[in-house]
Amino acid sequence: MAGSDVIPRDGSGPDGEPDGRWSGPWPDGWSVDHVAETTSTNDDLLHAARRDEVPDRGVLAADHQTAGRGRLDRRWDAPAGRNLLVSILFREVPEVASVLTQTVGLALVHGLESLAGRPLGPRLGLKWPNDVVIGDRKLAGVLAQRCTTTGAVVVGTGVNVGWAPPGAASVLDDLDLDVAPAEVLHHLLVAHDALVADAVGRGAAVIARMTTIGRRVRVLLPAERELVGTARGVDDVGRLVVETDDGRSHVLDVGDVVHLRPLERRPG
Repeated sequence: MAGSDVIPRDGSGPDGEPDGRWSGPWPDGWSVDHVAETTSTNDDLLHAARRDEVPDRGVLAADHQTAGRGRLDRRWDAPAGRNLLVSILFREVPEVASVLTQTVGLALVHGLESLAGRPLGPRLGLKWPNDVVIGDRKLAGVLAQRCTTTGAVVVGTGVNVGWAPPGAASVLDDLDLDVAPAEVLHHLLVAHDALVADAVGRGAAVIARMTTIGRRVRVLLPAERELVGTARGVDDVGRLVVETDDGRSHVLDVGDVVHLRPLERRPG
């Protein structure tokens, strides 16, 4: 795969020992590549999409990213080999592109439950628009970017598997699962296939695991605006419906959500 500053390798763990799990086998229909280090897996797949070098459902994982980004262009970094840093190229893009990010997020939830061999409870879920959380602590973020020349969409996620920054959650510490990033990816892809096969039930499943619904929220909007109210639901195209204290409903397609405690108010 041609990309930006990619250091390929045959797959090794954080201690430098070979990790054959990156060699697969992977679920049918997925093409998985793994590298030791790159600037950004999303950038690499967007570059490859423009050059028609990667098929639909092509996957690139890295042990370390030197310029990983999250939503709102936030810097995202983690110790090499500890977490799952991965991007997926979708050439078949649904009319509502948010379906891709929500499906990847829900697939991670289902994949972790598959790894655990049991339901992991209501605290593991989705936070609108594109986070996976344990309680109110972030476990993973999901970011989608569209290739302007081909229309393909790259969905990237960074999952705190064996390490988390202060205030965040990890698979190891919060779910008591001592697993490798490659194992998490495998189960995510299997769960993704199951969700795509059940298009009717997928929307309901997303709603069922959306921890934002029913919560009092502060939504940070573009141009330094904000909205405070109660999240009432998500519409058919993935937009958040917030009811403010005056009884009006607001339908939002962008915003950064803060879950508020019941009595929390903005100071001043």
